[in-house]
Formats: sequence, structure tokens, C-alpha cells
Amino acid sequence: MRPRQFKVVGLVMQKVDPYQLENKLSPKWTGPFRVVEVLGNGAYRLETLEGGAIPRMWNVANLKFYFS
Repeated sequence: MRPRQFKVVGLVMQKVDPYQLENKLSPKWTGPFRVVEVLGNGAYRLETLEGGAIPRMWNVANLKFYFS
């Protein structure tokens, strides 16, 4: 795994859980989301671009940079 860190207010994409995929052509990533808080040990708290909170924390293994 490549080490990576995200900064607060950075934009990221979130990996979709396998049980949420409708078929094999469904997008594997959703987003973008804004990083609100860095919790340490690779855990991040996210929010939508409109300011809505995402209910749980996300590990760095399930996130990737968003390039616009």
C-alpha cells in the first residue's frame, strides 16, 4: 500500500462498498467529499460539498485524491 495523507479541506473520492454495487458496470468510487478532520492512524471524517456530515469515519485505504 502506498502511504498517503490528506489535508483538511482537501477533496477525496470514497470507495463504494461491494454490497452497494448494482452491477459490474456501476462506478466503484463516489464523491467528491471534503476532509473535515484528521483523526490519526489513517482515519478521516468527511462531509459532502454542501456541508452534510458523513455518519462514520473512513480509513485511508478506502479514499483517494480527487483531481478536478
